[in-house]
This record gives sequence, structure tokens and C-alpha cells, in this order.
Amino acid sequence: MIHYPIAPHNQKSYSGFFSGQFDTTEIIHSEVLSLPVSSVMSDSDVADVINACNS
Repeated sequence: MIHYPIAPHNQKSYSGFFSGQFDTTEIIHSEVLSLPVSSVMSDSDVADVINACNS
């Protein structure tokens, strides 16, 4: 799962809101992984995510 598959400044819905280059955003967007973990998940669900990452 990719939390933001398209960087915000490249999304069609935001066209016209941004101008310039966003080099740092591009780097972060290509390197950061958003894991599906939240306080509403059970310990078992969190363990499943961790195990999937470790496999």
C-alpha cells in the first residue's frame, strides 16, 4: 500500500496551487514507505504487518 502514490504537487486536484521545483519532496516521496499501522488495529494485525516487512 502506498499512502500517497502521487506526490501532492503532482496531483491533478492540486494543479495551480504549486509552482517551482520540489526536489526534496520528490526524494522523500521516492524513499519513504508508509506502513499501515494505527492505534485502532489489533496487536495481531500490527504483528502481521511487521511479519510481512520482515519476510
